[in-house]
Amino acid sequence: MLILRQTMRALGGRLAAGCVLLSLSVCGAQDLRYLSQQAWSTEEGLPQSSVHGVAQTTDGYLWIATEGGLARFDGVSFKVFHHANEPAFASDDVCCLLATVGDGLWIGTADGVVRREHGKFRRFGVEDGLPNAMVVAIDAKGDGSVAVETTGGWARWEQGRFHEVADMPVATSLIVGPEGSRWSYSLQAVSVAERKLARVWRVGRELPSGRIQTVFVDREGLAWVGMNDGLFALNAESETPTMVKALGSNSVLSIFQDAEENHWIGTETSGLHVLRRLKFRSEAGLADQAVTSVVQTKDGAMWVGTRDDGLRRVRNGVVDEPVAESRLTSSVILCLAPGVGGGLWVGTPDGLNYVDARGAVQQITSANGLPDDYIRSVAADADGSVWVGTRQGLVHLRGAGSGFEMKTLTRADGLGGDMIGSLLVAAGRGPQVLWAGTSGGLSRVMGDGEIRNFTTKDGLGAEIVTAMAQDGAGDLWVATKSGGLSLLEDNHFVAVPAFGRQVGREGSIEGMSADGLGSMWFRMDRGIRRVALTTLHGCVTNGRCAAQDGANGAGSLYGLADGLPNDEVVAGGSSMAWLASNGELWFPTRGGVAIANTKRLGLNRIAPPVVLEQFLVDDVAEDLSKAPLKIPFGHARFTMEYAGLSFTAPSEVRYRFRLEGFDKDWTDAGGRRNATYTNPSSGHVSLRRTGDE
Repeated sequence: MLILRQTMRALGGRLAAGCVLLSLSVCGAQDLRYLSQQAWSTEEGLPQSSVHGVAQTTDGYLWIATEGGLARFDGVSFKVFHHANEPAFASDDVCCLLATVGDGLWIGTADGVVRREHGKFRRFGVEDGLPNAMVVAIDAKGDGSVAVETTGGWARWEQGRFHEVADMPVATSLIVGPEGSRWSYSLQAVSVAERKLARVWRVGRELPSGRIQTVFVDREGLAWVGMNDGLFALNAESETPTMVKALGSNSVLSIFQDAEENHWIGTETSGLHVLRRLKFRSEAGLADQAVTSVVQTKDGAMWVGTRDDGLRRVRNGVVDEPVAESRLTSSVILCLAPGVGGGLWVGTPDGLNYVDARGAVQQITSANGLPDDYIRSVAADADGSVWVGTRQGLVHLRGAGSGFEMKTLTRADGLGGDMIGSLLVAAGRGPQVLWAGTSGGLSRVMGDGEIRNFTTKDGLGAEIVTAMAQDGAGDLWVATKSGGLSLLEDNHFVAVPAFGRQVGREGSIEGMSADGLGSMWFRMDRGIRRVALTTLHGCVTNGRCAAQDGANGAGSLYGLADGLPNDEVVAGGSSMAWLASNGELWFPTRGGVAIANTKRLGLNRIAPPVVLEQFLVDDVAEDLSKAPLKIPFGHARFTMEYAGLSFTAPSEVRYRFRLEGFDKDWTDAGGRRNATYTNPSSGHVSLRRTGDE
């Protein structure tokens, strides 16, 4: 006899690709521009398109109430329960749901209440104490009991049956939010009272015309208002609601927030929607642009250089083109740097440009003394001067406007090489220092003109420097072509082991920036990495990365699934992220800009619960409510179908499994959600999960 005990779990995951990024304004604590939207209808398995309720049981499943039955959702597929396959459902018209402890679920229908407990369904009707079989609402009372509203009145569940209650207080129009805020609503208004603040939003005034159908206050204190003509977000401190444009004019019937803080929206005609928080957002006006460089000028505007279409400016959410391509030396922008007084330095393959705060353009080329017109890098100094990297040397240029002076440094002056790559003006109170990547290593140029070169003899992983950054403590980090990452310590570079072994589709580090909050961000050939500085220092100190630092201490890797519009860099661009004054990091990509809010970078720390959805013996399903399963001899084929219930990243969950007593090692299943065994040995076996050892 084979006895099987279920003990599985999934490895983590991220947001599923294929979602639509919302284009919304900021609303309160939560920036709605970082939300994505995805929807499911009957074509994807939803039994019916009117979603009256969403709930999540403690086993991790989402349950969806529709007029065509109850649906259980695992993030990928729906399992439908209705009168055709579950006798407890006398009616398929489900109005409302209430999840309770121990994976329990109360289901209100047009013909009684159905209770799910230990995987079994049971119906309760008038014969069990309900005043009427048509259920309108189900509510959890403050004492932990369950109350049901029917068209004939209220009843409370006590001692195995319902008892009618004459005067049951209605709580559906009053919501207590975080920190004691009290929200209330009617068909025509929403109001909030917290501390000394009180505010009202009225239909036809602050809110559009129509009627309010449901209100939900999430864990951040943001109120979501479902109307018959769309979804709106309200912040207690703002008079103006924000419309969730991705829902359009859909009539919203229900709103729910799951354990991972995704927002689920049930609509009257378009099915189920989810709003997920992304790590990155983008700017719709730059979606078709191959972006090479991004900087912020003194006035707060973000300037974006493109590979073929000149400059773009982003200010107050508006993308424009204040400088015509014809006024620049080229429409191909290679690098940017902010200038004094709100000006902008622009490097192109055909010369350098200075755009002043009024939009006037000054062109500086080899005709004006530059050693070469191909501008590979620019870096603004604190004194208002600018350093310019070319193929024929490093230029220090002072002054702009009617007159300027420049000095060129080459290998003959002590630089490591004439071809100049990335540049970094070191911050700090000490002497002025410029770091310049050259074709012959890394050169340090002091304010007094002293130059020192660093090569592989000084610990650099390779001669060609691809990126540099200085962290908040003043430490210098340098990335080299195929040589990984190094830290400067006492005039010698020490390798970071994790990045010395970076291989695969990510490629090399093309840019990096410190966020001022304890992390370093790396722009890879493909994707973006974020690593805690404590992790990097630990790898340097120990000569290796500890197990708790993750896979090779490589931190978090972000890609398309996290909201990047494109995960590739543009060849020839600077690839460095720019830390904006509001804490956002702007990354150039081949398909626009990728923007991360470093101050509110959400992390999903909830391990996805794992469920065994089906166990088949010779292709016949067993009853999973019986545990453990006892399977007699004579059967040869056993199939386990499982799911990791992550709704933030269902398509990105990865699995490993091991049948204890049969498998010696773990089987890496990737995204596959089933395991099949033939002729396992007799005795007690367990399907083990990662982390149980």
